[in-house]
Amino acid sequence: MRDCLVNKKVFLKKEFVVMSINAAFQRNQNVYKEQISELMKVRFRDFLENFLVALPLCELTEEILYKIIDDLTVKTREYKDILKLGQLNYGTAQKLVNLYLKYLWCLDMAPEPPHCPIDRIILGKAGIYDISWTKINSMEEYISTINKIKKVSKDLSVAQWELENYSRR
Repeated sequence: MRDCLVNKKVFLKKEFVVMSINAAFQRNQNVYKEQISELMKVRFRDFLENFLVALPLCELTEEILYKIIDDLTVKTREYKDILKLGQLNYGTAQKLVNLYLKYLWCLDMAPEPPHCPIDRIILGKAGIYDISWTKINSMEEYISTINKIKKVSKDLSVAQWELENYSRR
């Protein structure tokens, strides 16, 4: 029975990785260069999966999350030959990491994350119209956006506010 539970968690984590990558890349024109083979994309996605499943879930503070997103952008420079910007930008990296953490949190597989996935819907709900999540190119822009969301979340954490305000179309 214990092996079955472990297998279920492994399965769910892999699915969460796939769903997070798809969400971070689907409407994002800043990811791959033109004419990139599927094999190269698969290798990059494998790297992203390994990165996400290795996240330190128990000790995740806001400062550690900033470092994780920064580390991801730096490590993706190894794939500069296939990535349009030479690396993932902060907007794409934060959505990938934060969405994966949200999935785990929502199924009690991880503690509540310090942030939420920032996308067009959440920016609109927060009344932030001066930036697009796909164009967040620095940690400073990301931190500024998180701080704006914190102001509107009031007595809720950022993660709780996003969960309450996010709705699919």
